Amino acid sequence: MLKTQNKLSNDDIGILFFLAALIFGGWFRIYPALMTGFPINDGGLFYKMIEAVQLSNFQLPVYVEYNGLQIPFAYPPLAFYLAGAIGKWLHISTLSIVLWMPAIVLILTLPCVFLLTRHLLNSTLKAGVTTFLYALLPRTLTWLIMGGGITRGLGQLFLILAMLSIYLLFTKKQTKYISSAIIFSAAVCLTHPEASIHAIAIGLALLVFYGRDRDGVRNALIVGAGTLLVTAPWWSTVLHRFGIEPFLAASQTGFHTPYSGFSIFFVISEEPFNTIIATLAVIGLFTQIAKRQFFLPALFIMPSLVEPRSAPNIAVLPVTMLAAICLIDVVLPGIAKLEANLHDVKTNSILQSLSEKLFLAYITIALLFGIISFDTTLSQRYLPNESRTAFQWVKTNTPQNTEFLVITGDLSLFSDYANEWFPVFAARRSHTTIQGYEWIIEKNFQNQAGLVIGYQYCLQNEAPRACIEALANKSNTKFDYVLIQRDGEFTDSLTLDLTLNKDYQSIYASRNIVIFERKH
Repeated sequence: MLKTQNKLSNDDIGILFFLAALIFGGWFRIYPALMTGFPINDGGLFYKMIEAVQLSNFQLPVYVEYNGLQIPFAYPPLAFYLAGAIGKWLHISTLSIVLWMPAIVLILTLPCVFLLTRHLLNSTLKAGVTTFLYALLPRTLTWLIMGGGITRGLGQLFLILAMLSIYLLFTKKQTKYISSAIIFSAAVCLTHPEASIHAIAIGLALLVFYGRDRDGVRNALIVGAGTLLVTAPWWSTVLHRFGIEPFLAASQTGFHTPYSGFSIFFVISEEPFNTIIATLAVIGLFTQIAKRQFFLPALFIMPSLVEPRSAPNIAVLPVTMLAAICLIDVVLPGIAKLEANLHDVKTNSILQSLSEKLFLAYITIALLFGIISFDTTLSQRYLPNESRTAFQWVKTNTPQNTEFLVITGDLSLFSDYANEWFPVFAARRSHTTIQGYEWIIEKNFQNQAGLVIGYQYCLQNEAPRACIEALANKSNTKFDYVLIQRDGEFTDSLTLDLTLNKDYQSIYASRNIVIFERKH
């Protein structure tokens, strides 16, 4: 009896990869929130912004009070309105919203990645593989799963949908895509400032590669004008209240340098073991160049030139697409051909040879181990109960107008979760907290950033107390207390230095937190 073997088509394999991306990607995006029960890393300033929106009865607040600063409420507000509305209508605490909303948004992003890449690459198989790689790529979680991801993640989601709508508008030449392009472009602008800059750059790139005709230019102008019109209630209100100063202040934080373009030579994927996806992406990059298909190479390079600070969050899209192209067009066919030549047979479809399957199994296992390791490490970056207890003690037991230095040893400017959450739970001013300064034109953000990092660097000085006091005197900074997170690197030397100095008195101590009062 003749047996027939039903082989999976390339489209079937692509769908299976997509389903695997949803399963694994969904779990690895939920896992950190499940493990911590508290927002990963940052989100303190956004927590206060959500509360400000709720307290103003969903009118656009004029200012937000955070860390003793009166910060102009110039940040794009859509995410705060959504979070505030969900919290109010469903009776969910703001802290729970900041914890869970980024994870849920990132899960919703996965099918959008699939839809975008299926159109851009004209292949269900490559779209499925791209989404699978995207789901397991650490960089797609790093800054988007955190508390601050409440705007970053939503901005990424809307950016992908805007990119898809604009691409379809230029390629299908159907006016029905104008409305979705305007809606999603406006949503990007109303959600995240850096994503807005990248959205403009990507829109221009799509125009150059796919819309270089009269209809394309006309439609691009309509989308641009429509986006300005839809977002006008927000930006016109901000301009009326504060002028252009908050936006000029925020533009200081892009980290533009003469060397920004060289970041394309760095590993942005944050893979903890073998940089499989990054390596495949580089090969895919030159595969596209060899084919004279330059859109994805341009999309890979452009974010670093446009806005370096958040460039890796945008570049993960072309990186995973290029990696999928490398796998499907170069690596797997090459491996299959070697095996076919050995056995003198022909291969007509993907994943029919044993060597291809073994190679793909190796990559999958390696990526799973990598994302498990990354997720485990990421889940340790949150404010523990001990710190929250200490901060609340500060709120209860210190005068309201006192000022602090919160010393953690963390040299990452935007990853110091203790400093970001201190103003929320302690309700006291911290001179080592950077968030908020980027919207105040009177404050030089770069100088303040250098000062904030400088305090943490003092831990590595032979005389840490003298170093901290010298920095404070140089910047004319008054502080009444020093809070030390003792599990930070090099913090023991400062703890000993202050303990032995007559000008400081220990007033609080737990296993990992010690607070010194400075005698004036």
